[in-house]
Amino acid sequence: MQRLGKITAATSIIAIILLVCVEGYAVLGSFWRQSAFGVTALAILISSTFHVNLARRSLQPLIKLKRLLPDIVLLLGVASSWIAGASGIFAVLAFIHQLLSLIRWATLTNRGKRLAQHLLARPAQMLTTSFVILIALGTVFLTFPRATTDGDGASVVDAAFTATSAACVTGLSVLNTNDDPSHNPRLQSFSRFGQLVIFLLIQIGGLGIMTLSAAILLVLGRQLGFRSQAVLQDIMEESSRLDLENSIRFIFKTTLIVELLGALVLYQRFLPVLGDEWTAMSYALFTSVSAYCNAGFSLWSDSLMGFREDGWVMSTIMVLISLGGLGFTVLAAVTDKSVAKHGMANAWRRWPVHVRIVLTMSLWLVVIGTILFYYLDFHYSLNAGMSRTDRWLAALFQSVTMRTAGFSTVDLGQISRITMVCMLLLMMVGGSSGSTAGGIKTSTVAVVFLSVRAMIAGREDVEVYGRTVPKAIVYKSLSILVIFLGAYFLGLITLMAAEPALPFDALVFETMSALATVGLSMGVTPDLGSAGKLVVIVLMFIGRVGPLTLALAVGAKERRVAMRYPEDRVLVG
Repeated sequence: MQRLGKITAATSIIAIILLVCVEGYAVLGSFWRQSAFGVTALAILISSTFHVNLARRSLQPLIKLKRLLPDIVLLLGVASSWIAGASGIFAVLAFIHQLLSLIRWATLTNRGKRLAQHLLARPAQMLTTSFVILIALGTVFLTFPRATTDGDGASVVDAAFTATSAACVTGLSVLNTNDDPSHNPRLQSFSRFGQLVIFLLIQIGGLGIMTLSAAILLVLGRQLGFRSQAVLQDIMEESSRLDLENSIRFIFKTTLIVELLGALVLYQRFLPVLGDEWTAMSYALFTSVSAYCNAGFSLWSDSLMGFREDGWVMSTIMVLISLGGLGFTVLAAVTDKSVAKHGMANAWRRWPVHVRIVLTMSLWLVVIGTILFYYLDFHYSLNAGMSRTDRWLAALFQSVTMRTAGFSTVDLGQISRITMVCMLLLMMVGGSSGSTAGGIKTSTVAVVFLSVRAMIAGREDVEVYGRTVPKAIVYKSLSILVIFLGAYFLGLITLMAAEPALPFDALVFETMSALATVGLSMGVTPDLGSAGKLVVIVLMFIGRVGPLTLALAVGAKERRVAMRYPEDRVLVG
């Protein structure tokens, strides 16, 4: 009997989860159809078995009755609505009730508590799970009829592709983000509702679900739970509760201020073009958030090619991309009061090694990328009636955006092969750790380069700025590089097998753009088939969550007792 009770409870939970999905689509997606009455009634009946199971654990009969009252009232309401042909207000309430049932299961049952404790004890799995849930929700909402202008909703594959691209702040798109005269007529276009879903996915995915929810709690004056605090400290690498809370508040305030300031500047430039104040503000806010989160989604059909001669727009976007790609640790150090008090030279010596590495690498990559793009592509994508000043501006913009953001002011289909190779390397490097950017990160590349330099010089330790880099960081950097390259070549081979008719150069570029969450494309993204789209979805997810984090989440095991085997030589090289 005990086993039968467990099977019944598990079946009830699975049924509730499935029916919540179906019922939610019927209620929210189709704005209530007659066929949803039966689904809702069935969901209430099945969930009532779960509530009876919970009520049996209570010693007070009154509490038992309270458990079943919502089910009885909602069931009668749905039946009355179905008979009278009235609106689906009871169905909406029933849908909310099912969600509350799932939350109650997670908080009151031993199975739910064990699952929550399991995830909270494993930050890597918690991080991965949060992105999976976010992408799943975005996929469901983008399939709603009102998500596209034609009223059909995006297909499941296209919705999953767009939701993954937005949540993983990539920018690749298989549909038109906006419906305007210059959009691709053979593709569906997202409506205002669809654009709102993409906007929210970018913002939540850029900051991270856990960071954003913790920031909201702190702003409202609430305290973080002990387990949530431990998970966030592990993810954000903070040693104390005070440092963690200060970092979260800084992230929230900085994001809000920078995005709003960027939107105000862009609003001034977009208003004369669009003419309508509300439309100009929505375009400006969407573009600002997309740039700061390094997402690359644009409501303009040609990305930002129409503004490549506008220094204000280009400068604003580059500043937003750079601030988002530096990482919040670096931003906190740069904006600290000690910089103004003691001067930049003294501040530079006081900054942690990580901050100095990130700033140095970022500056050199921007300068080198600008020079290479300008001279290597002078007679290709930059040779379109552009003045020398506009060419330098376009080269600078591409150098900034090609590492992670995904905006474009030139036709990437016209770039030379040598420029493409340089872009692949810059995309692989990406932004900085702790930022909204992708790639293997600037600090990772710096540590790998420094370790090679130490080996050539015959040094046992990796040193930089008068400090020794711990061996654990060196091993982690090498692991990230190897896993990233392995994922890239495996993804490229799989994508080539799925899309044999597409050009090789374009697939090489597309694979790196997806894995590094850049979002630039040579124009083949809408031509991908279902298999190719699924491959790119997996690559974008791996690139955002992080190769090492994903490996830890999948293969997390208990630590073994520290021990060492006898040493032996291996011939290498």
